[in-house]
Order: sequence, then C-alpha cells, then structure tokens
Amino acid sequence: MTGGADDHCLSSAFSASGPPHAWKGARMIFMKHLKKSKRPVEGKAKAYQRLRDSAARTDVYEAIRQGLGDTASGRTFPARKVFEELRAKHGIPR
Repeated sequence: MTGGADDHCLSSAFSASGPPHAWKGARMIFMKHLKKSKRPVEGKAKAYQRLRDSAARTDVYEAIRQGLGDTASGRTFPARKVFEELRAKHGIPR
C-alpha cells in the first residue's frame, strides 16, 4: 500500500511513543484500516503487536499498583477467611 492519507495516519500513530492512553487512538486507526482494507499495512503488523504487548504490560502493572494500594489501605481480606465464608455459605465440607 503506498501513499494515502491512511498510510500517513498509521505511520504517525505508530511512531508516537507516548503514554498508554495515546495508544488507544493508534489502535483505533489501525483497526479502521484493517476493516476497510481487509489486510494489515505492510511493516505495521510488528509495530501493532509491540503496541498490544506494551499495553498488556501496562495493564498488569496497573493491576499490581491497585492491589498494593488496596493492601496498604486495609481493603483486603485473608484468603483463608474468604474460603471459610464461601464454604459456610454454600455448605461445602472442608
């Protein structure tokens, strides 16, 4: 695929190395292109995969950060206590 507005948008979207919220725009541009053309842009598939991998890592780091915050704030329960309550509620023997 050569020259077109879509190519320029995709190139600029994937060359951006901004924060994770900026990746949503790149992902949306890429998905619109896929729907329209039924094929990925040459050379952009690897960049898109890196984008997806990076977003997945960011999600994991955010989940860990939230979990640590919950623990520090006392918003967690010991797993043993939770399982005991579930067993009692549902009549599951130990």
